[in-house]
Amino acid sequence: MSFNPERINIKDLTIEEPENYEDSFDLAFDFEGRITDEDWRSIKQDLEDSREKYLNKKDDIKYASGIERTLEYLAILRQLGSHQKLTDSEHQIIEARMANRKEKGEQGHYLIYLKMAADLKLLGETIQISEKEWEIIEGLVRTQIKWSEYRDYSSPVAMTILGRDPNLTKEEIDYFQNGLKEVRGKVKRAPNDMSFGGPLSVRLAEARILGIDYELSQEDWKQMKQEFDNYRNYEHFQWEGLAQKAWGAMVLSANKISIPEGGGLDVVISKKERKVKDKLVPEKRNF
Repeated sequence: MSFNPERINIKDLTIEEPENYEDSFDLAFDFEGRITDEDWRSIKQDLEDSREKYLNKKDDIKYASGIERTLEYLAILRQLGSHQKLTDSEHQIIEARMANRKEKGEQGHYLIYLKMAADLKLLGETIQISEKEWEIIEGLVRTQIKWSEYRDYSSPVAMTILGRDPNLTKEEIDYFQNGLKEVRGKVKRAPNDMSFGGPLSVRLAEARILGIDYELSQEDWKQMKQEFDNYRNYEHFQWEGLAQKAWGAMVLSANKISIPEGGGLDVVISKKERKVKDKLVPEKRNF
């Protein structure tokens, strides 16, 4: 490694040279400057903490939700431009958790399996789901849409990312649009209330991915920015939540989105916002 001789510390006879940063990347979207480099350093550290806590343990039920959230976190940051991929050991833990969910066969477990499969697809992994499994999943998704309180459409989105058309009916699309109206009204009435219906940016992004008419307005952008800014002061603030809101806004701001053959999500943005780098922390070498 080369070094700058001007950084020799004569007092303790050491050479200071910067460490290489492994995850310098072109940030796809910074929400009009709302996401700072310092934010991304915090997000990266938070993700590493989650990986250490949940993806370095044997498959244990007490770590189940943490494993699933960390996988989603990785997928979100991959979409935002960061170079995220799973290690072999992390992959084994995730596969074991997915198998456990699927084997239980109940609606909630199977749909979590579906969501994890979609997150793996966003990380560039190859996912094999049999036609028999798809028949089970599609029936469960239909039931979820009908009975979820705020019309949860994360499962149809997961199907779409996996390259499977959810074939939403007119009634199901009406459910989604009515739920979207409720979330829009909530943000307008109580922008500090984070407990209802999910982030507006994510719900609108789901509409775009599913090809549902969502009529994005300037008022929507104003509300999404307000929701994003207010979230920093939310008592249950999480860096993962901030990244999720940024992902939703990125999908909405894209010039084009498409589902490649075989699944995934291509988000085309005409201009990358900026390159994100970690602080260059000097490494001391004795001589």
